Order: sequence, then structure tokens, then C-alpha cells
Amino acid sequence: MATLDLYCDRVASAVGRLSVRVFGLARDEGILLAHHLGRALQLTNILRDVDEDADIGRLYLPLEGLLHAGITSAEPLKVVSDPALPKVCAQLADRARAHFEKADEVMGRNPRRVVRAPRIMSKYYRAILELLVARGFAPPRAPVRLNKMARIAHPSSLRIHLMQKTVHIVGAGISGLSAAVRLANANFKVHVHEATQQAGGPLPVIFRRGDQPDHR
Repeated sequence: MATLDLYCDRVASAVGRLSVRVFGLARDEGILLAHHLGRALQLTNILRDVDEDADIGRLYLPLEGLLHAGITSAEPLKVVSDPALPKVCAQLADRARAHFEKADEVMGRNPRRVVRAPRIMSKYYRAILELLVARGFAPPRAPVRLNKMARIAHPSSLRIHLMQKTVHIVGAGISGLSAAVRLANANFKVHVHEATQQAGGPLPVIFRRGDQPDHR
């Protein structure tokens, strides 16, 4: 199970740790949210795609869980057709639910504006997880997807969020500021991030020396 947890951390939670800083979450809260929500989403993906992955020779179910359920084969297609597979999947579904609940706790104590995007992802994937559990994991397994109306029904904030055009520019040099101005004029919400105490890159230094900037 430790190997699966490390896999989830590297492919999902690691991305979350980068994203939450952009959303505006405090460092410790962001790391905690990324830890739980990333694992919840990835475990849901694994349960949803178990047959699709097996068709291309991949299997992401934990070896410990398979052996505990009496599944000894290492061949993906044999594993997913084993009658004991639902035991393994049910265990992963419980782990995913626990991570969703922990993620909800973090989001519940933070301002709504900074957890809007992760809350949308959580609701969407949790709905998929509940559909998977309701369908069951015994073969044959029909594909599970949210229908169009269910996706539309997920809060109007989803549509609002998708319509908000936000750009983060790293560096307040001449090119960064120029890009920021053009994007702002195009109705983007622009955030410029600069590590130093002044904007303009080397230009202020050039002016202090009495030189002329090269516009070529």
C-alpha cells in the first residue's frame, strides 16, 4: 500500500502542492489539502479505469490488497476478471472516501474564494466514486461517467470559474510588464510576481547610469 500511496503522491498530490499556492491557500493548509485531495482523486481514477488500464497491460491495484483477497496472478486481465476483485476495490473506495472527508475538513475552514477550484474537483470526482460504488466492482463492469446534466448541475460557480481568465506572470521586467498590460487590456485578471523590490528588470539601473535603453 505504501507503493501505491507514493505513486498517488507523485502523480496527483505533487501537482496539488503547486496549484494550491496559486489558489491562495496558506502553505501548511495547502500541503494538507493537496495530500488528501490528490490521493482521493487518483484512487478514484484507478477504480474508474481498472478495466481500461488492464486492456493495455497496466494494473495500479496494491499487491497487499490483491494477496489479502487471494489474488495471486500478476497479469492485469486475469486480476480484473477475478471474482475476488470487489474486495480490493472496496478497500480502495473506503480509502478514497476517507481522503475526500479530510480534504473537506481543510476546505471547510478556509475562505471559499481560495478553495473554489479544489471544491469543484472534489464534488465531481466524489460523485464518480459514489457511482462506482453503487455499480459495484464485480465483472462485467459498465463504464461510469457523469451524464451531461449532472455535470451542468455541478455548481454555477464552475461555469463562473471557467469564465474567469486569470494569468500569472513570473518576472516584472519589461517583457513581463508589457505582457501584463496587453493581457489586462484583453480583460484578463493578471497577477505579476517579482522576486526583487522593484519592477522594470535592469531598466532602472540603466537609467541611473545615464545610459539609454536599447529598444532593438
